[in-house]
Amino acid sequence: MGTIFDTLASLGLTGEATREVYATATRDVEGLTVWRDRLSGVVYIDDFYTGDETYRSGGYRAAQSPLIGPPDLERLADTARRVADYRPYHVGRAVADLGCGAGDFLRAVQTTARSVVGIELQEDYLAMLDDAGIRATASMDEITPASIDTLFAFHALEHFPDPVGLMARASGLLAPGGGSSSRCPMPATCCWAGSTARLSAALPSGASIWCCTPASPCAGC
Repeated sequence: MGTIFDTLASLGLTGEATREVYATATRDVEGLTVWRDRLSGVVYIDDFYTGDETYRSGGYRAAQSPLIGPPDLERLADTARRVADYRPYHVGRAVADLGCGAGDFLRAVQTTARSVVGIELQEDYLAMLDDAGIRATASMDEITPASIDTLFAFHALEHFPDPVGLMARASGLLAPGGGSSSRCPMPATCCWAGSTARLSAALPSGASIWCCTPASPCAGC
C-alpha cells in the first residue's frame, strides 16, 4: 500500500513536478502540509493516517466539536438531502453505507430499502446501531459477496490511506448491475472529481463507481 500521493499519481492526478504547497496547517493540525496539484486542481494531504484505533475510539469527533459546532441541524439537513438525491439508488435495493457513522442515512432509508447494512469502525456507533436493530459491522468481510445493490460512501473515502484498494475490495460486495456512490468534501477539488473513468479502470472488471457532486448526484460513468 502506497501513500495518497502514490494513489493520485497512479490515477494521473498529481506528480512531483506539478504539486505545490497549498497550506502549511489545517484547521486542527499545525505543521501539516496540504498539497494542491496545479494541473488537476486536486487538494490532498499525504501520509497522515493516524491508524484504525483513532476511528474505533471516536475520540477525534469530540476533539472536533468545538471547531465545527453542534452537528444535529447539519446532520438532519445532510440526511434529508441524501435521501432525496439518491432515491433511485436506495428504494427497494440492498444498501450498504461505508463509514456510516451513527447511521443517519441507514435509519432514514431502512423502511424503503430492501435491506441495509453499515460498515463502521467506531465501536460505540456499532453498539448504537445494534440497539436500533440496524445491522452494522467493522469488517466488509462479514458481508456476503455480491449481495449489495448500492454501496454508499458519504465523506468517507478521504479518511482511508488506500481508497482505490478499499474500493477494489468493496466492489466484491456488489451484486450484478450494482454500483457504488462516493461523495466527498470540496467536490471540485476532490481526488475523484473528473477522474471517475480512471478510478473505475483501477477496479476489478465489472465494478462500477459513480462519482457524485451536489450538482450531479450519481452521474453515471
